[in-house]
Amino acid sequence: MEKDFRHIIIAVAYTTLTATPKKKTFDGPYMSFEYPGDWKITETDKLEEPDGGQFVQLMSEDESNLINVNVYTDLTLEELISRQEELYNECYQESIEKGVVCSKEEKTVDGVKCKIYDLVMIRHYCFEKDGKAVLVTCNFNAANVAEDIIKSLKIKQ
Repeated sequence: MEKDFRHIIIAVAYTTLTATPKKKTFDGPYMSFEYPGDWKITETDKLEEPDGGQFVQLMSEDESNLINVNVYTDLTLEELISRQEELYNECYQESIEKGVVCSKEEKTVDGVKCKIYDLVMIRHYCFEKDGKAVLVTCNFNAANVAEDIIKSLKIKQ
């Protein structure tokens, strides 16, 4: 009986130590999304004209990971992608000259078709959700959290 009790204590301790932190919800005027409970919102602001919309910045508890979420009210997905293509072309030229890493690909994240640009250690997800252009950027180590945010993102009209 004593042996069984120790197994229960070990199992509870393991579950507690490995449990994912509770999710929090950001709820702003233009969007809402879930994010890890051990992350914090460090900045939120209205995007200036002509793009319009909202900007939210999140940081991991240890401050080593950063994610930005932008929802645009007056910028189309085509315009957003055009801007990202310009940045990509500049990065690509640097990659030839200096060995800087940049790439682009398409990926579907929970039904959302994203155009992804990796530009010098920062990943840029460009996509459209509910008729609004969205840009989510993150450092490479935060890509899984960024994709979870994309999955839970709800656009407000």
